[in-house]
Amino acid sequence: MLYYEGVPTSKTPAGKHTLYAEGPEFHPLPAATPAESGIGSQAILDFLDRLQAQSVCMHSFQIIRDGALVSEGYWKPFAPNRLHRLYSCSKSFVSAAIGLLEAEGKLKLTDPIAGYFPDKLPPEGIQGLHPFIAQTTIEDMLRMATPHAKTTYKQFQTDDWVKTFFLCEPSHLPGTVFSYDTSSSYTLSALVQRLSGVSLMEYLRPRVFDRIGVSKEAYALTCPMGIDHGGSGIMATPRDFAKFALTCMQEGMYQGVQVIPKDYIRRATSRQIDNRTAGSRPDSIQGYGYQFWMLRNGAFGLLGMGGQIAMCLPKERLLVVTTADVQSQPDGEQAVFSAVWDTLYPAACSPSSIALEKEASDFARLQQRVKGLSMEPVQGSSQIPESAARISGKTFSMEKNAMGIQKLRFDFGNGIGRMSYVNGEGSHTLSFGLGGWETQQFPVYGYECVTSGAWVSNREGEENLLLRCCIIDEFLATLKVCVVFKGDTVTLVMHKFAELFLQEYEGFASGALM
Repeated sequence: MLYYEGVPTSKTPAGKHTLYAEGPEFHPLPAATPAESGIGSQAILDFLDRLQAQSVCMHSFQIIRDGALVSEGYWKPFAPNRLHRLYSCSKSFVSAAIGLLEAEGKLKLTDPIAGYFPDKLPPEGIQGLHPFIAQTTIEDMLRMATPHAKTTYKQFQTDDWVKTFFLCEPSHLPGTVFSYDTSSSYTLSALVQRLSGVSLMEYLRPRVFDRIGVSKEAYALTCPMGIDHGGSGIMATPRDFAKFALTCMQEGMYQGVQVIPKDYIRRATSRQIDNRTAGSRPDSIQGYGYQFWMLRNGAFGLLGMGGQIAMCLPKERLLVVTTADVQSQPDGEQAVFSAVWDTLYPAACSPSSIALEKEASDFARLQQRVKGLSMEPVQGSSQIPESAARISGKTFSMEKNAMGIQKLRFDFGNGIGRMSYVNGEGSHTLSFGLGGWETQQFPVYGYECVTSGAWVSNREGEENLLLRCCIIDEFLATLKVCVVFKGDTVTLVMHKFAELFLQEYEGFASGALM
């Protein structure tokens, strides 16, 4: 996998790894019914209702109590054995590796990080290093107290991301204030590789992964230098994610085996720095540990962009794990937090409130609900209007536009539509289901995507075409398109919701039939 500033370029080939774990699951979690867990099926139904009411783009959920899997669900096309990008939850895996290295005597958290990378420093060595960076310790990096105001490797066009951490001009003294810096997590991943001689994932495999049953297929995306992207790149199944989070919640223990040093994980999941300047959402400003977030009500979390969340509630012995893509929903992550706090948390605190005489029917409804989970297609009509039938198969010549679209054509029929276009990189087609989803590889990038479309009436009674394309591969992204046909003209607007890629799919364009 090739990267430019941490994201795929328009020339990036599809990933070489499988997206599915193969073979039987090993070290599976034991199972318990909602009633046995003391939560109750109705609370879980309420949780799902809350997410649906707010149209949160969910991919999966798992509810674990007392180490047992109480309920789980997957919104099709997602499935238990499908690997999912964990984004910044990867940082917590890096933290575990640092704790293991500390236990092995290979580092101390008080060590300056620069001492481990003499080859990445300025030509003058430590003497040429900015004193703020020279003072930065491993612990500063773990608790997001580096001297950098933002991720350093995004500020340079270079393959050597580690070097950018030492060469980028710092903004403040280390160890003083919270400043979220993914380059610190990435550099710590490089430190794991430097001290162990193997990559982050290879290091964790015998020490943690094999002992808790993480899929053999789990992997990490790498930087141009081949280092595992510990800041954002781990791909694993939701169950893999849940097992790791459960191990952390249980002070490093999984099914009676101490996997991560207890003393370290206690420190890592405790408040190490104030982060009230990090935002306004209540579950983002409770403090930060060693690559773990502190949450309300004595909880902590593993949090990744887009809704990759593990909410660990040690006092209630409750773990809630989600995967999602809420990049297009500004309040999507908080909606997940709020749904947990308002439905599952009260139930876990008051197990006696379960209406046992009603539980059997509630449980049956829950099973049926979970079985039918599926990503919601675009809402509207699937019937092709006369205005669309008239232009189906005809080509529009587009005026100059920011997206570089030169020609545009739509074809409709049999519940499937196709948007064909010519831009600076050639001719492409994006298929979409009308009232459903169509699966294909996204043009040029090669990532698996699903696309849905529907017709919506505007105030003049004309039918506009709305499309939503979700990239569901090593990168998660959403592309929203609105197409308006008026006489012999077409106008479209595209908005992309993705981390630093798909820039060529952002803007407005108009054209006329050729």
